[in-house]
Amino acid sequence: MKRIYLIIILVLLLIIDNTLLPSYSIAGAFPSLLFVFAMAYSVIRGKNEALFIGIVSGFLQDLFFFSGFGVNLFLNTLLCLLCAKIGESIFKENRIVPILIALFISTLKVLGVVIIFKLFVISIDMKVALLSAVLNTICMMLFYRFILNMLDKYLDRNTWRF
Repeated sequence: MKRIYLIIILVLLLIIDNTLLPSYSIAGAFPSLLFVFAMAYSVIRGKNEALFIGIVSGFLQDLFFFSGFGVNLFLNTLLCLLCAKIGESIFKENRIVPILIALFISTLKVLGVVIIFKLFVISIDMKVALLSAVLNTICMMLFYRFILNMLDKYLDRNTWRF
């Protein structure tokens, strides 16, 4: 049942990503709340959940990524697993590390898309892509605490509060 709720949240974030956020773009770039949520969820929940959310979020992003179907599925899965690996060794209540993770992982995703597109001779605007990575980082800064509290409350995550 928890996974059904998670899929519903991901679909809602996908709808927001593709309807509202393009209206508020900065120089043609806008963040991906779906990818930000997937990164935060992976850091907090661990490898098994990271694999699931990476696959689902990547597939959902690929539905609107016509020129490279499968790229987001592949990259999100790998990057969510990397987020989970990094999340094993951090204090999750600290906001600075997840924000830095978001910048690093979003930049890796941009580089991964660029490399894969170069193989298939498809061009991508690097300035817009890197600005999108920065906007993802800002969204992580704004929403990480909310996501952490939501997961604590609704998914019975075992936390120690002092």
